[in-house]
Amino acid sequence: LGQLQGKVVVLFFFSLQSDPSRAILPHLAAVHRRWKDRGVEMVGICASDGAGGLPEAVRRYGIAFPVAVDVRDKTAADYQVNGRPDFYLIDREGFLYVVDAENGAVEEIVESLQQK
Repeated sequence: LGQLQGKVVVLFFFSLQSDPSRAILPHLAAVHRRWKDRGVEMVGICASDGAGGLPEAVRRYGIAFPVAVDVRDKTAADYQVNGRPDFYLIDREGFLYVVDAENGAVEEIVESLQQK
């Protein structure tokens, strides 16, 4: 995350075993395309037990943002993730701005952080 300082960062915790997670992937690919040139980075963090078929899903949905497998779900534990999909937004200064954002509110929060 240190390399992303100065950008708005959306951490997307997900699992390919979760229907809502899979359903939102095409939308997130579109959101990333819309915001990437305006200083917004998205990072996908996939649950280790839900990562089967991850490379295929990344290709199928046109995911162009970094996606990592959360080995032993350590990152999710550090962020106290309580479900998937789950969104955490970090402002340009590197501060965690929103925890557990609602799926439908992510773009609105990104836009407000862009203006901050």
